[in-house]
Amino acid sequence: MADIISNLRKKHTWYVTGVAGILLAILIGIAVGTMFISLDVHAENVLDDVLHSSYTDTRPESVGSDRCFSFVLSGNTAYYSPAYQNDVEYYGDAINGIIDKAVSEKEGNFKYAGYRFSVKSEEKGGHTMYAVYDRTADVLRIRSFLFTLIAMYVLCMLAITILAYLFSAKTTQPLKDAFDMQKDLIANASHELKTPLAIISANLAVMNSEKDSSVRDNEKWMESISGQVDRMNELVKGMLELSKLEQTTIKTDLVDFSAVVESACLEIEAVAFEKGATLVTDIQAGATILAEKASVERLVYILLDNALKYCGDKGKVGCRLSTVGKKLHLEVMNTGSAISEEEAKHVFDKFYRSDGARQNPDNKSFGLGLAIAKATVTAHGGTISCHGVENKGTVFEVFLPLAKKRAK
Repeated sequence: MADIISNLRKKHTWYVTGVAGILLAILIGIAVGTMFISLDVHAENVLDDVLHSSYTDTRPESVGSDRCFSFVLSGNTAYYSPAYQNDVEYYGDAINGIIDKAVSEKEGNFKYAGYRFSVKSEEKGGHTMYAVYDRTADVLRIRSFLFTLIAMYVLCMLAITILAYLFSAKTTQPLKDAFDMQKDLIANASHELKTPLAIISANLAVMNSEKDSSVRDNEKWMESISGQVDRMNELVKGMLELSKLEQTTIKTDLVDFSAVVESACLEIEAVAFEKGATLVTDIQAGATILAEKASVERLVYILLDNALKYCGDKGKVGCRLSTVGKKLHLEVMNTGSAISEEEAKHVFDKFYRSDGARQNPDNKSFGLGLAIAKATVTAHGGTISCHGVENKGTVFEVFLPLAKKRAK
């Protein structure tokens, strides 16, 4: 189990890191490409301005501090525009090689003596005018920008990898919880099944040891086996019901919840009479919800049956249904020992059975009833809680959303 979760965390981390890396690389590519295009457009504009200003011997304002110059070639002699005299002198003896390279290229980019240039030429009046723009600073600017982006990319990827791994624990937590719940369910179910299987096995061993005994002689052993089969059947039905509520979407319809509660109270009243307990009801009429009728009928019966079990001799069970805003409010109360805060935290857990005064006297419960009740309420978008009232008893509260009224 631990290896599965660990592998899932690693896969999640690499997946997130890979997607983030691709997206960041695309963004960096767009940024660098945008800068390249911007610098190319600027270089083209400078070359055009230099060519046009060559005929006026004035340095255009758009050129600014960019290093550039223009010249016209006549025979073997290059004549420079006076406006760019300082730029020409900057290159010293290398200027002749730069001019030769520019003449041979005529259009485009070239390198010479560690410098990078763009050149553009124009024919006019029987002469060819050349404009040369020094792009060495642009190249250095791009390199610096690219280095900064790469450094940021590496740092971002490192941070993303760490964060993705840390958050993967949260992402895989539901799966881990599901595995843990499944493991606990199997362990608890196995434990619960072990006792009835042992009893059945023992009874069969007794029956087999007395081969000459009649059916009447084995009647009590057969009754015991039948009882344990029924017990296991209840466990399996409870587990299947929990699985259905937790893993599938229930089909809902408009249900008169008031009628459901009244019907459940009528059923439980006879059981309460036999036990000597009193059932007190206060049910608001006309409370309707969108629900699976069989599920909410079972929910109400589970709560009433649970309250009756723990109300004590000649105790009381109360059932109140009312509406609060857009929700219905079901309260099921019983006299007897109040449930403790610690027990209230676990009372809806699967296979949980409290100790002491609230322990099930018939010892037939598997601790699935209240777990099914909570799963039912959750599946219907509601909440359920339990708390004790000192010297009075225990209260279960259910809130479920009321069905919206349809406009006529």
